[in-house]
Amino acid sequence: MRLDKVKFQKSTGILVFLLLISLAGFMLAGCSGGSSTEKKEGAVTESAGEAEAEGEAVELEPEEVKDPEQLFVNSCGACHGHDGNGVIGPAIRGTARSVEEVEKVINEGKGSMPKFKGGELTEEQIKLIANYVKTELK
Repeated sequence: MRLDKVKFQKSTGILVFLLLISLAGFMLAGCSGGSSTEKKEGAVTESAGEAEAEGEAVELEPEEVKDPEQLFVNSCGACHGHDGNGVIGPAIRGTARSVEEVEKVINEGKGSMPKFKGGELTEEQIKLIANYVKTELK
């Protein structure tokens, strides 16, 4: 009887460990900068102006997104939280860093944070996010 209890405890421990590892993997995958604004292959698209005028959702290529809040939420929110208070990454709300320092961290990455320079974000988008962090996440 005691041997069965030990086996059960070990297998339960292993399952919990695997579950935690899987959860961490999903959370880190969110920090890779995946975007929900990707265009579906083979989709027929109208110009953004026509679709907006008709009240339809506009699907933009990631490099076309210009809204700083949307850029922050899509690229940074999974780790830093949509409000900047941190999730698995540090809180950045009210950071003492200058806009230039924030931009440098976004470009080059830091610690486990990936670099975004030369990736899915353009230089302009990185500047928009850095300014958003300093002006809106006070």
